[in-house]
Amino acid sequence: MNGGGEAAVPPTENGAQQSQPLHQLKQALQIVYDPHSSNDDRKSAGAFLEAAKSEKEAPFHGFKLAHDRTLEPVVRHFGLLLLENALRYSWPDYTVSESTTVRNWILSLAENVNNGDPAYLRNKIAQLWVEVAKRQWDNEWLDMDELLVRLWENAAVQPNAAQRDLVLFILETLVDDIFNREDSVAGLRNTPLSKACFDVFTPLSVFNTYYPQRELSAVNRCGEDGWLMRLVRLLDEALDAGVKENSEAEVCSIKILGVLKACMGWSVSKAVAASKVVETVGRSLMVESTAVQMIATECLHTLFSKPFFEDDDFQSLVCPMYHSQTVELLKNIFNWIRVDPNDINEERYMFLKRFSEMISNLGSFIEDKASSLPNEIDLPGFLGLAFLIASHDSLAISIPALNLWTKILRSEILGQVEAVQPFTPQLLELATTRLIRYESMDEDSTNPSVIFLNEDLDTIPERHAFLGNYRRFCSSIVESITRRRPFEAFPFIISNVDNTLSSLYSNEPPFTFEQYKKNSMPFLRVDSQFSVVEAALKGYMKWSDANALEPVPASGRDELDQNLESWCQQILNKNFDDPLIKRRVIQLMVTFSTTALDNRPELMLKILEHILLTRPADYAANHAYTDAVKELMNVCTTEIQRLAMKMPDHLMVVYDQLQSKINEISAGDAVEDRTKIAFHTFLFTIKWVHCYS
Repeated sequence: MNGGGEAAVPPTENGAQQSQPLHQLKQALQIVYDPHSSNDDRKSAGAFLEAAKSEKEAPFHGFKLAHDRTLEPVVRHFGLLLLENALRYSWPDYTVSESTTVRNWILSLAENVNNGDPAYLRNKIAQLWVEVAKRQWDNEWLDMDELLVRLWENAAVQPNAAQRDLVLFILETLVDDIFNREDSVAGLRNTPLSKACFDVFTPLSVFNTYYPQRELSAVNRCGEDGWLMRLVRLLDEALDAGVKENSEAEVCSIKILGVLKACMGWSVSKAVAASKVVETVGRSLMVESTAVQMIATECLHTLFSKPFFEDDDFQSLVCPMYHSQTVELLKNIFNWIRVDPNDINEERYMFLKRFSEMISNLGSFIEDKASSLPNEIDLPGFLGLAFLIASHDSLAISIPALNLWTKILRSEILGQVEAVQPFTPQLLELATTRLIRYESMDEDSTNPSVIFLNEDLDTIPERHAFLGNYRRFCSSIVESITRRRPFEAFPFIISNVDNTLSSLYSNEPPFTFEQYKKNSMPFLRVDSQFSVVEAALKGYMKWSDANALEPVPASGRDELDQNLESWCQQILNKNFDDPLIKRRVIQLMVTFSTTALDNRPELMLKILEHILLTRPADYAANHAYTDAVKELMNVCTTEIQRLAMKMPDHLMVVYDQLQSKINEISAGDAVEDRTKIAFHTFLFTIKWVHCYS
């Protein structure tokens, strides 16, 4: 076929010349697939078939094999492989006549597809169509759209679901190769292929109304509807047929949604609106088929992931998703799909993850368009949906919505909207619950979040990276709330901490040296609560910096500072047996003293005294306890250094008393040499920083 055009001879001519090679190919295939063939015979037959792919008559032989319905499907499939090999490796050498002949063979195969053909045969024919389209559409081949529409309409008349599915497969694969994959062949002709896709998918009315001066492509468009409208119309019909009762309607819906999903990232927004894609895909979310709901969610997720919508497109495509009826529907869908952590349904679980990502994308538009949101949107209802998703036991489902809340609370406009304020106590509670260190909990824990986490992440590095991001979002929520409303947030947070500390061991066995283990649940709860306080302190300091230039100090600040100081003193007076809890107390108290309460030297001195006098009981029989004590003492030396660096002037006032006290402590037999060195370094740092600051 690379020379004088032998392969271009119609199959009805020169038949005797071609019958012998075809017979040999059939025999070789029979040997390969016969389980009784010897290894040597199978190897020889395989070598013969491989060599046949490079013969110049290979595409003709492939067409003849694939077209013969009397042959076994595997034999016909080999014929398609011969055609595919010719397309991939010999196409540049073909003349226009030869390439047209090969294309016509493939079109003939496509026209004769029916429901009796196995799916893998139909899909391979569709792939061959796409391979030709990537090389010839908008060039030598201009009537492809007309041929596809003819197949589409014939499939409805006959009816022939196989031809309909063939067209859907062709459309999805072609679009994916042009827009969504890094396909080398499509990449060489990306500009004309992209333009051709825009031309045949977009309704003509959209072009005439919004783009009347556009430059026309060379392809022949068939009809005024465009493929977006045709796809939506058929999807409506499939949904009307009922996917729960009709499995064919369910399969058809999934395939149509797959094509629409492939188109959403690049389609003209006005074409999406004119074709009523959002409304019909939204209908798909309501059906009782998780598979349909999944692909519908992915379709909307792709659409709402587009980086830019003009204001009128935002009004027509996105705003209807915020209407009360739609929000209530979305909430019902989320509540309806339940996943038991002890018996995870993979399909439902994956759907909820995608659903959460879609809602997060929708919420991002609220943030971007905060200054121009229409009055008819149900913002409280949508925020309630976002909080519902963020509260899910699965952190993988929760995290997109949690990230959305961090953006909302950071927004200068949305953060102060009245609809956001009722959620602040709930968000603080959620952040407190989720700031617990899940990676430190037992792997066999019955905590649903831990069970889901074990399902989602296999390796420790993945788990640490994911949980690090999750904790960052939780801390950001607390920080943002406190930055805007410190006088309301801090009392609420402090009250929660007090409640936790007062019932630390209520549902746990009491502390004993013998049974002690690191990262116990009482410690993890304390760590979670203290992490909330630390995040709140960051927000408070940002609020303080923003108000520092105000001529009149904010009313209530002195009272809040006094209450925080009193609370710190209460915490210092509590006795905790767990060395890790003692460690967290010291870290938190020093943070208070060096940030929000840095103008209260009396508190700082009490904290310093507490650190210097911290001497936990020894219990060498339990190595976990001994390790925890070492961690505590290391933190003690680190934290006094932090005090020396941050507050040297206050410490210089009592330097002599400090030196005397430290010498007294160092004289004890139980004090290690490195602790003595740390004490003297502390004294030196005070003098050095005081002198040079």
